[in-house]
Amino acid sequence: MALLEARARHVLLMCGLGFGAVVVGKIFAATLKFRAQERFAEVHSPLALGVVEAVFSGLWVWFVLPVLVYTCCRYLELKPITTSVVAGVTGEVFWLGIVIASQGLDMFLGDRVLLLRETGTLVAGVALASWAGRQGRAWAERSEAESLERAKARKGQYDEFLKQAEALADKREANPIAPAAVPPAAAPAPAEPEGKPSPEAGEGVTK
Repeated sequence: MALLEARARHVLLMCGLGFGAVVVGKIFAATLKFRAQERFAEVHSPLALGVVEAVFSGLWVWFVLPVLVYTCCRYLELKPITTSVVAGVTGEVFWLGIVIASQGLDMFLGDRVLLLRETGTLVAGVALASWAGRQGRAWAERSEAESLERAKARKGQYDEFLKQAEALADKREANPIAPAAVPPAAAPAPAEPEGKPSPEAGEGVTK
């Protein structure tokens, strides 16, 4: 049951990547297209305009999707190819649904150039996203290996310190340190008898 829940969460995450890539990419592409429309107004070549339109329409799958896949594969254990395919197909279906709802199915199927362009854009974007995901997983594996090396180094230092402490303890047990000698207390001076006159007093009487 837990495995099924984990797989379901992964599928939802991959579908969410596709939706998010389309939304962010289309907004970003519309902004760039609006700013650059004055420059492209002077271009009269149909081929150049077609290339520019293909770049703007595929920006979500060429740029946004690889960035999202790379980020997720960098911090989560995801399969780059599966993640890229599911996210790319989900985003493409979502966008085609919007296009078909606004322009009609007949218009979309009748335009072979548009169909081929969308298919080629999707395949290239999925390949690029898969490559980005592999790079993210490679970075995660390198970071994990470095963390393990640092942990092993700290453990080795601790083991060395523990061995030194045990050796010092064994040495003290084998050669115990004698306690410091206490110096004897000084004997009190003998008290003089009360009836015996002092020498100063005798000298005074003789004089």
